[in-house]
Amino acid sequence: MLITLSRAAFIAAASVVQAKQDIRYYLNGILIEKAPKSDGKDNGLLIVATDGHRLVAAHDENAEFSSSMPDSLIVQFGAESLRSIRLAKSLDKSVALEVSDADVFVSVGESCFQDSKLIDGKFPDWRKVVADRGGNPTGWYNAAYIADFETVAHHLDRFRGKKERSITIRADDALSSAIIYFGGIDYAFGMLMPMREDVDIPSLPAWAVGPFKKAA
Repeated sequence: MLITLSRAAFIAAASVVQAKQDIRYYLNGILIEKAPKSDGKDNGLLIVATDGHRLVAAHDENAEFSSSMPDSLIVQFGAESLRSIRLAKSLDKSVALEVSDADVFVSVGESCFQDSKLIDGKFPDWRKVVADRGGNPTGWYNAAYIADFETVAHHLDRFRGKKERSITIRADDALSSAIIYFGGIDYAFGMLMPMREDVDIPSLPAWAVGPFKKAA
C-alpha cells in the first residue's frame, strides 16, 4: 500500500504536538485519515496529532493513496524519518509511505528510511473536541504550548518567507479548549486545552484605563 503526501510540512507540523512516550500508546503516532469525499471523489488526506493537551489537524488535498488504504491508520515515525522530514529543504517535498504489514518505509526526496511503523490502536475521535467557536480569546493556557504553535506555523508557512507569524486563539470561555488559527493558512488549525487556575481572568488595572490626570 502506497501513500504520498504532497508536502513533508504536514508531518513536521503534526509531529510538534504528538505524544512521545504516552501510556495511551495510540497518541504516540500521527493519524492519517481519508478526507471526506468531494462530489463523490477522493479529497486527499487529513493529518492529525495530539498529546491530549494540544492538537494539530491539516488537510492535504493533493495527497494520493492506494485503493487498499483503510479509512485511517496511525503511523509512528522513527527518529531518522522525522529528522529528514523536518529539514527546511525537505518541508516542501513530498513524502511517500510504503506500508507492508506493520512496517512503514518512508521516502523523502532520494532518502529512504525503515524506522517507522503502524500503531495498532484506535485514535481518539478528535472531531468531538473540535468545534469552530466564535467566542472571545480568553482563558488560561500553557505559555510553552502556545510557543509550540509558532513552530507549527513555521513548518506550515515556511514557503511564504514570512519572518513573523500571527495566530488567533478563540474559545467560548476560560474552561473551553481553544482553536488556534494560523494567519493566512486555511488548510490547517490547532487546538489547545486550557489550564485550570484558582484565580479569575485578570482585567486591566484601574491605573491603565483612565481617566488620566496630568502629573503636576
